[in-house]
Amino acid sequence: MKSFAGFAAACLLAVPVLADEAPSAKLESGPKTGSDVAPFEVVDVTGKYKGTEVCYRCKLADAPVVAVFAREINEKVEKAAKQLDTDMTKNKELKAFFVFVTEDKEKAEKQLKEIAKKNELKTLPLTIFASAKGPDGYNISKDAGVTLVAWKEGTVKMTKAYKPGAFCDHCAKGAIASFVKENIKTEKAGG
Repeated sequence: MKSFAGFAAACLLAVPVLADEAPSAKLESGPKTGSDVAPFEVVDVTGKYKGTEVCYRCKLADAPVVAVFAREINEKVEKAAKQLDTDMTKNKELKAFFVFVTEDKEKAEKQLKEIAKKNELKTLPLTIFASAKGPDGYNISKDAGVTLVAWKEGTVKMTKAYKPGAFCDHCAKGAIASFVKENIKTEKAGG
């Protein structure tokens, strides 16, 4: 009986920790599911259009896209970026880009270049949106550390918001896997 009570107590203590890593039910950030995806320009730091302002929303058109809007960069955010880079390499239909939402463009550019090099990012473009507000129409909350927005054919399919420090690479992996499963046709080998 004591071991069950100890197990139950441990589970109850673990619940708040796990809840902190889940998307916040009360935190709203990003466009609503079903809404149209508005175009916006970012400064491309590491991608195909490096050193220029580009509208990835426009360039990627109706493709299935995951955009990671981050106000913070930490180890968990870096791991998620590395995983997304790997996912894009494995699934050529999946498109994505990372948007650092900040007013300090020069500091952000240096930081993103270091992250790309350290994590050997080859496919995922790291970009900057140089305003604390975020792109018009995206409603990126000032209270969100990270906001994932995924769309296909110009329509938002998924939005997930995380409080500062609560985002985890496992959260991103699960959300992206769910988006891919629902929005990208995959061929099974051996048909």
